[in-house]
Formats: sequence, C-alpha cells, structure tokens
Amino acid sequence: MKKSLALFCLLAATLFGFQANAELWLIGAISPAGWSTNDGAQFSTTDSVNYTLDLDVTNTGNQYYSLTTKLSTTANDWDGIKPYRFGGNMEVALDTETELVAGTDQSPYTNFSKAGVYTFTFNIETKKIKVVFKEDVVMPTFNGTIYIDKASIGNIWAWDNGGNYFNAWPGKEISTLETATVNGTEYYSFTYSHNESYPGLIFKEGSDGPQTSNLVPEDGKVYFYTGGTNVTITDPNEPATTPDLYLFGPAAQGWDPTKGDIMTYDETSQTYSITIKPKAPTSFSFTTKLAENENDWNAIATYRYGADTDGNDFVFNENYLDSTLTLIQTDQPGHAFAVPAGEYTLTVDLNNKTLVIAGTITPVEPEETKVYILGNVAGEWNPAVGQEMTTEDGVNFTATLNAIDNGDGNAYFAFTNKLGTWDEIAAYRFGAVSENDYWVTAENISDTINLVYGGQTIRIPAGEYTLNLNLQSMKLFIGGEIVVPVDTAQVFILGNVAGEWNPAVGQEMTTEDGVIYTANLNAIDNGDGHAYFSFTKKLGTWDEIADYRFGAVSEGNYWVENACDTIPLVNNGQSIRVDVGEYDLTVNLNEMTLVINKIEHTATAGDANEDGKVDVNDVTTVINYILKKNPSPFNYDNANVNGDDTVSVMDVTLIIDMILHPNNY
Repeated sequence: MKKSLALFCLLAATLFGFQANAELWLIGAISPAGWSTNDGAQFSTTDSVNYTLDLDVTNTGNQYYSLTTKLSTTANDWDGIKPYRFGGNMEVALDTETELVAGTDQSPYTNFSKAGVYTFTFNIETKKIKVVFKEDVVMPTFNGTIYIDKASIGNIWAWDNGGNYFNAWPGKEISTLETATVNGTEYYSFTYSHNESYPGLIFKEGSDGPQTSNLVPEDGKVYFYTGGTNVTITDPNEPATTPDLYLFGPAAQGWDPTKGDIMTYDETSQTYSITIKPKAPTSFSFTTKLAENENDWNAIATYRYGADTDGNDFVFNENYLDSTLTLIQTDQPGHAFAVPAGEYTLTVDLNNKTLVIAGTITPVEPEETKVYILGNVAGEWNPAVGQEMTTEDGVNFTATLNAIDNGDGNAYFAFTNKLGTWDEIAAYRFGAVSENDYWVTAENISDTINLVYGGQTIRIPAGEYTLNLNLQSMKLFIGGEIVVPVDTAQVFILGNVAGEWNPAVGQEMTTEDGVIYTANLNAIDNGDGHAYFSFTKKLGTWDEIADYRFGAVSEGNYWVENACDTIPLVNNGQSIRVDVGEYDLTVNLNEMTLVINKIEHTATAGDANEDGKVDVNDVTTVINYILKKNPSPFNYDNANVNGDDTVSVMDVTLIIDMILHPNNY
C-alpha cells in the first residue's frame, strides 16, 4: 500500500509540476521575455524545495505573471505548459505568503507601487510565494530628443515614475508628432526630460496590436518602427536608408514569403512603383522584407502591407482607377488587392500608407456565348465541370438550380464563360460585386445581384431556385422562396454551470416545438462568485461542436446585470456570465434570443444553501462552514436553527431532525 501511495504521489507531482529539484521560471508581464512559453526569468535554488529570484520590475501597478517548472519549445504553447504552471485568480500581496494553484492557466498579480528590484521566493512543496521589495535601481535621467523615421506606424508611449507623457494608453499616434530635420532628412521628433528613475518608451501597433518591450531612450537617435515587438535604432548623422518594398502574391512570384518583385523607389516623391500586366484576375500585397525560408510567414509578419478591409480581399474595379486607397500594416489573412486582367502601374507611399492603381482594365470577351454555373451546386468545385445555362439570344440566360448542401446547410456558386483548368478559366469567371461571399437570405432573395468578372462566390441555402442572368447588364435575379427549416435539434448548456467546460458534457434543454427551449439552471461558482455558460446543438470534441455553438452577441463575455433582459444570440457568440444562483432560461431559436429569470428563494430556517428546500445539502453546507471551508452560497441566519447566534454541531443535528421529521417543524 505504501509503495502504491508513493508511486501515486510521484505521478501527481510529475503531472502538476511540483517535483523537487525542478527548474523554475517566472513568465508574464514583468519577465524580460514577456508572455512567452519558451523563455522566462529563471529562479535559483537555495535547497531542493525553495527557490529565489531577484527581478527588476519597471512596470508599476497590477502586473500579472505565473511560475512554471517547464518551458515549451514554442512561444505560445500554453496547453503544453499548463500542467507545470503555478498561479490562480488571486492577488499576491507584497510581503505576504500566498499559496498558488498547481496546473492552472490562470495568472495571479502583484500591485507594484514603485519600480525597483523585487525578491520572489517560492516553496515548491507548500506552493507558497512571497514577493518583497529589495532595492531601488537608479538609471540615468534623460534629457534630450529622439527622432522617429517617418515610415514608422502605430503609437508611441513615453513615461517615467511620475506618469506618462501622452495621457491614456496606448499613447500618441506617431504620425501626429512634431517634425524636425537633421542633415536634410525630416523626422518625427519628441523632446522630453526625465528626472526620475526608469524613463522609458514603448512603441505599439495601434490599441490592440503587438508592442515593443520597455525601451530606455537614447538621446538623438532615430527609431524606426513597423509594427510587432522590435524597433530599429540608428544615428541620424549616418546616411538615411530607405527600405526596399516588394510586390508579392500571384501578381508577382506567388504567395511565397521568400519571393517578391522589388519596386522602384523615387527619392523626389518618396514613393515606390511597379507595372504589372495580368492576363487574368490576380491579387497582391506588399512587404518591406522577404523571408529566408519558404513558409516562414512569421519572418515577414510585421513588414506586410495590405488593403484596409475587414479581413477580406479588396475587389478592385474601374471605379477605383487613379483613386487613393488606404494601406494598413497587417499579417492577417485577406487584405490583398484583387484586380481583373489589365495593365496597371502601382504607386505606394509608405509615409502616408496609400496606394494608387493607374492603368486600364482589359475587357473579357468569351470565346462562345455560353454561361456555366460553377460550384457545389453542380456537385463540386471543378473548373472542368459546370451546369450550362440556356439562352435564346446570347444575352439572357436561365437555369433551374438544385442548390446542394455543402455541409453547413448552404450551397455556393459562381459563373464562367469557359470550362477547363483553373488557370484557363480565370479570365472568364465572374460573380457578385462584394468584398466577400454574397449571402442570399430570405430577406434579400428578391434583390438584383450585380455581377463582375473576378467577383465573389454567391451563397444560398440548400434548395431549388430559378436563375435569370443578363450578360449585357451583368445582373442576376434568383427566383424561388427560401424556407427556413424548423430546427428540432437538441440544445445543451455548456460551461461551469453544468460542472465544467467540457464539450462532451452539457445540460440538455427541453422543447415542445423545436423553437422554444427551456431549462432550470443551477449557476455554480467558478471561483469568482459567477458562473459562465453558452449553448451548443451538439456534444463531442471542441472541433466537432465548433459549428454548433452559439452565445451572446458581444465583444467579450456578456455580463448579465438585469436578469429579465432579452439577450441576442449568434452562432460562435460569447459566453454569458451570471451571479451564482438559480435561473429559468428560455431560448428562442427562430429569433435567436435568450431570456433569463432569476429564481428568488424565500429564506427558511435550515435552508443554509438558500435553494428553497431543507435537505442533506444543507447539512453538508453547515458542516463545511464549521470546518471553515467557506461554502458559497451560505445563509448564516438560516443555518443558525436554534437561534443561539452560533452555527455549531447542534444546528447540524436540528437540520437532520427537520429532514427526518418535517411535520414537526
């Protein structure tokens, strides 16, 4: 038995990261490596279980961090290091021992009132940490000017212990700084003085983007920031260098981060230009750096420029010729410029983040007056297979469309005047004028859809429709009626309200018509006095249920403050947070709404957990209170059955008697 227990303890220690003689790192906001899972500030050991670390902390206020006995091989492998982390949703107060939780993905915080060197001590057996101030670190005061290259983007934030210079985080947009000229070159400039320790700078890519670490200003130096976590610092007395700019994508040498066509720089206008002559619709974006290895997109992530869209390609047409288009620096999918066949001169101004496309668009002349429907409506997306439309005059085309379910309840299609390979039909494909797929719904099915060569795919619910297409006006009309099927699926409540966030476990709601679903919800404390939940029509793994989950329309967790409010729901929506308690939920799948009503229980002697009844759960609640386990919820007055102002074993006895002999009370 002792041998088995020892093996169990060894296994538990290995799983939850608290084996003796392990290495230990601090990761988080105050670590030199920041929130990285493959680097951190390493503790030293004083013996097999006690660890210590002296750390310069320059960021004051609440700073979050955690400890780990294992680092990963990649920078964001949070699941990989979770079994080895120590943390929790708590404050680690200065000069106070605080017990951390093992195997958690939550991070504690400490309120650092001033910058300095702090000593962190941690006992890996008791899991207790203590943070104490050790000493001030005095850095040179700063009185001078820094210059910022005019091709830089984002924000700048400058501060010392007395506060920051640009009011609210993330500071001031670089392009709004004053300018100064050094050796004939104009820069943005910022002059300031620090008379306290820890002067610093941060460059940040907008309000939500990445940022540099804390920088100690260097007087008179030029800073060049193009996003991300790095900044280049040069001497303005040295000759200014202009970064190369590459066109890349199908319009150049393909979507390959190692390849691109270099653009010509004009020193007078400070613009880059290149001419392209695509014979078929093509797309492109820009980068000031190429990678050394194929598929190493991270190497150029912070150097890419693309279209200012919501994550979709910018569909270019004749209306945009010679117009000034906005560029943004982004490494996200989409944001490419999609142009039809033609001849164009592209002119980029990195100082103002603009693009001008001049030239001509080549009209596409079909070889024959034929139109084919491409897409899964014809069985599959195959450029050699399409449903031919009928015509009598070569202008008006019709077809009966059997829209086949693509697996999500919808069908997708576009048009072409020619079949063959994708390259052979590229110049003959056309679709909707839209920045992404054009969605046909019950509300807009009667609308006329404008078409364009190089246009977007059209999405429509599975069913049978009549298509009427006019090639001369490039307009499409879809006849038929979209019938929204009644969803008779099961609906489950996911979240810690059902015990845990487990995609295979959920509380099933009840329904009589497949539209209105109801449930009585026992909202369980998640550790912060609240419960969190959302919904799904299917249980399984997270990947299996991804398309079936829905929640609140919100940018983050939806916090319920007025329990009778109607909450809009949406597929892939957000979690809903409620106070601990009991609720009636009503979900309307047609209207995609949720109504929550909190059930208020009348206080009753013996009802210690306030669930409206006296049962064995109240016995457990009172025993936990006596053992100082601090149950929640807990009503002291209800638990004090004998009215002696003390909750004791006598009250437990009375509650048991109330359960056994309810007629006596």
